[in-house]
Amino acid sequence: MFGEGVTNDAVSIILFNTVIKTFTTPSDAGTFQQGVNILFDFCWLGIASVLVGIAYAVAASLLIKYFHSLTRDAVVECAMILLHGYLAYVTAEILELSGIIALLTAGVVMA
Repeated sequence: MFGEGVTNDAVSIILFNTVIKTFTTPSDAGTFQQGVNILFDFCWLGIASVLVGIAYAVAASLLIKYFHSLTRDAVVECAMILLHGYLAYVTAEILELSGIIALLTAGVVMA
């Protein structure tokens, strides 16, 4: 149930961002070209957001694995995990991707 809800939310967010981007940008493209642009932007936002989340999750995992000084205190370890999730969100938003998808992916991969 949780996975289905999250997937629906993720698809809705990406589709909303894609449509807003398409219709706020002036274009002389025809209907077919706009449809192709929406499909391309949808795929790009989804894939790029997931990659940002995976990158930060792998970075957090490697830091915690190889730097044992970060795992001596549970507070520091939790802070590192929260920081990397937040950085994934902020990075995706700065790159005009979906921060929610990046955060969700980072959380799933770090789990």
